[in-house]
This record gives sequence, C-alpha cells and structure tokens, in this order.
Amino acid sequence: MGFEEIYKLYYNEMKRFTFQLNVNENEKDDLIQDVFVKLYNEFQKKNKIDNYRAWLYKSMLNKARTIHKTIKLHTEIDKEIFLSKNNYTDSDKEFDEKERKKIVLDTLNQMPEKDKEILLLYYDGFSYSEIAEIAEINSNSVGKTIVRAIQKFKNVLKTQYHEMFE
Repeated sequence: MGFEEIYKLYYNEMKRFTFQLNVNENEKDDLIQDVFVKLYNEFQKKNKIDNYRAWLYKSMLNKARTIHKTIKLHTEIDKEIFLSKNNYTDSDKEFDEKERKKIVLDTLNQMPEKDKEILLLYYDGFSYSEIAEIAEINSNSVGKTIVRAIQKFKNVLKTQYHEMFE
C-alpha cells in the first residue's frame, strides 16, 4: 500500500481522533500533518511498518500527549462545532441522541488522560495487543485496564448525571 492510499484511508479517522483527544481546534490540522509527514519520512527511509493504522494512532497519541503537557490544552470541547456537523432536526429522538453525545464527551473529558485514551482506542476497535502497543502498556493488563477505565467512566457519569440513573 502506498503513502497516498494510506493518507486517503486514514485522514478522516485521524481528524476524528484529534477531536476525541480534545486537541485545540487550531492545532488539529498541524498535528495531523506532522503525523503524516512522519509517516512519509518512514516511507522514504523504507522502514517497514506492519500495521499502519496502529502506527498512526500511536504517533497521534504521542504528539497529542506532548501538546497537552507543554501547553496544557485542557480546554472544553467546542460542542457547537461537533453538534452542528450532525445536521440534527428538532425531533425528540434526535435531540436525545445529541444530548447523549454531549454527555459522553463531557464525561470523557473529565477522565484521567490515560483512561480516556484507552477507552477511545477500545471504542475505535483496536485489539488488546494493538492497544498495548499504542498506549505503551503491558499487553497482559489491557483487559483489566479497560474494565477499570469503563468503571471510572461510569462513576463519573453517575456523579455528574445522577438524576438519569435514579
């Protein structure tokens, strides 16, 4: 598979992942470009990459971590941009779906970064071994880490939105 094919295949997925990681709107495009430039350089060096998707996620995660550490981008997600992209109408069902997404995103943003990352990787369909590689954790502890992160997510959700669970 060539670089252009990989770029076309994974660009939108990387864009969504930066959104999920709560990367500042002004930084998203630069971050994505940096990751794909790094991949292009790997192609030029003829370095073998077994799993392009996992490699891209790991690179994106590492770059996002660096951004979060250096300029402390723990800002609130621009909910209007996210919600406006979905072209919702005023029906009750669609309103409920929009509200659920907002609640999930708010809850995710209250999670510790490592737990949030693990949940996003799990949600994006990575295998346990891929999650271990990307998140740089022991592959034997991925399952337990996911279960604990899900439990923390539930606890934050219940704490913030307890009236929904009574």
